[in-house]
Amino acid sequence: MNGLFDLIAEDDSSEFMKRLIQIRWIIAFSMLVIMLFAIYFLPNNTYLNYLLIPIISLIGLNIILFIYFRVRKHAIISTKYRLFLTHFQIVFDITFLTVFLHFLGGLETHFFFLYLIYIVIAGFLFEKQMCFIYVIFANIMFLGLLVLEWQEIIPHYNLPNFRSPLRFQQPIHIFTTSFTLLVISLLTAYIISAMVGKLRERERELMEMNVACELKTRELIEANLACELKTKELAEANLSCELKTKELAELNSRLEKIDRTRTQFIWAVTHEMRAPVSAIQSYMNLILQGYIPPEKIYDVIQKAERQAQRQLELINDLLQLAQLEDPNMEVNAEPINICKVLEEIADPMNAIAEEKGVTLCINIDNEPAIVNANQEHIKSLWTNLISNAIKYTNNGGCVKVELKQDSNNVIGIVEDNGIGIPDTCLPYIFDQFYRANNAKNMTRQGTGLGLSIVKRILETYGGDIKAESKVGEGTKFTFVIPKMRDISNYNKQ
Repeated sequence: MNGLFDLIAEDDSSEFMKRLIQIRWIIAFSMLVIMLFAIYFLPNNTYLNYLLIPIISLIGLNIILFIYFRVRKHAIISTKYRLFLTHFQIVFDITFLTVFLHFLGGLETHFFFLYLIYIVIAGFLFEKQMCFIYVIFANIMFLGLLVLEWQEIIPHYNLPNFRSPLRFQQPIHIFTTSFTLLVISLLTAYIISAMVGKLRERERELMEMNVACELKTRELIEANLACELKTKELAEANLSCELKTKELAELNSRLEKIDRTRTQFIWAVTHEMRAPVSAIQSYMNLILQGYIPPEKIYDVIQKAERQAQRQLELINDLLQLAQLEDPNMEVNAEPINICKVLEEIADPMNAIAEEKGVTLCINIDNEPAIVNANQEHIKSLWTNLISNAIKYTNNGGCVKVELKQDSNNVIGIVEDNGIGIPDTCLPYIFDQFYRANNAKNMTRQGTGLGLSIVKRILETYGGDIKAESKVGEGTKFTFVIPKMRDISNYNKQ
């Protein structure tokens, strides 16, 4: 039960309370503007001056909290006390919002939707159950106000020439207004809690992945230091043994190359991973700081989710590439028909092509093409080549896929009439994280790892790949992979 009232992000709870103070300034100013408009358009209604009571109360609370946090700026506030202050502020605000609505006409005002602001805040600060408790509290306060006015236990302040003076005594209007607020507040709480929960889950996954990457980076740095120490030892040995000079120099050169490659790899991975994380953090800050209107929050969270998906795609590609680069990797190769693998991915690739308006033509040799490989690797090979061709082909273009064989090899061809690759870029397209400038200009989506994975898969099974391209005319990839001569094992399957 204690966990129900806890803040979701205790480390940031002081910052949340400062955000509440900023939001309260905005609400107090908005209430003051509403009061001035009401006085202007409904003159000679002295009771409208009572609206100053909740406004002054909000301003007073804000001043007290502002001074308190300035004085306790560097002090450590206990978790329980921070929790108490947070709940106190929200309950206080909802209570005085109810008082404000009372003096603004009660049932006659449309500003009861201001309750949704505090329901959204509760959704970001607390667990789902606590958010719904605040939904119930806000609805009870508003319904209690309407019932007390209906039973004439407290006076009703009518807005002349705006609503019927007897409207507040009609139960049907009380029911429809309170029911409307209840439904909208429940939907708001549910949507906010669901989106925030999913976003926090994504954030937790990214944090775990970030920790794993940091550990891996630390291991790489330690390995790099070990390599440097080894280089020094070899340099000292070189002084005492002239016969080993050339061999040690070559070894030192290789170690330096490994060091540069490792450094470039770390830099590239960090650069690619930083952009989505920075975008997610920016979206979250905009929401938490109150710069995003409630009706735009869902769109912003969707953008954050897309950045998280981009991060996951990059990590999946990195994991697959790391597995392929591991010299101790178990390939688990078996006789497979590469034609059947192509047929399996044909439907999903067709769906992607149709969505973009690209025609996909697949021509498969009827004769089985048997290779000794891991089926998932072959599937990744086809998927990367075909999806790349579709991605860089404009609407109305065509992608042709052909599978044939000669006496020794299975030959696969993926050809498109897309944007093409500049001659200066062709030597680098199989490098990790490399993307040609015209590809970057066409779409930001892509990790630059797909072709690296394709080349590494083919090298694992003794195959090779080459590319031919002309800018504006298209690109043709041709790969070969040795086929099995003895297919008796496959026939037994």
